[in-house]
Amino acid sequence: MPTKKESGVEKQKAWRQIETITGNLIKSVGHRPDWRTTQDNALSIQVTFSKYEQQFYDVSDADFERWKSYKVAFVVFLVGDCENALVVPADELKKHIKAEHRQPSEEYADYKLHLIKGTDAYAFRELPNLNLIKYHNAYHLLRRA
Repeated sequence: MPTKKESGVEKQKAWRQIETITGNLIKSVGHRPDWRTTQDNALSIQVTFSKYEQQFYDVSDADFERWKSYKVAFVVFLVGDCENALVVPADELKKHIKAEHRQPSEEYADYKLHLIKGTDAYAFRELPNLNLIKYHNAYHLLRRA
């Protein structure tokens, strides 16, 4: 079971892999080192981590609002380590949240997402129509046009 320190190590490995594709993402967003953008604010990437045993994520409604200001935004969900990632466009995620009529939690104003992992399929329990398998280790989607 990864500790907080190990999750930090996995996130750093993911950032190294991401930056081999995107080049240096030199701007952190506010005080959030796991959310970075390009200098021109065209590309935004947020990396989030869950332990193998938990497979649970939360995504803030406020983050969705901020992602609208970027040409392209992605959420990289690390599933226990950086070698098992879901690279999901933020607008695609939001589209499915709206389609399922999901509401942010009252307490934290975020969306709770529980990953269901099958033999050859991934899905969020709350978003059953979002086919995550096409985003599995799809770091190539981060290439800038």
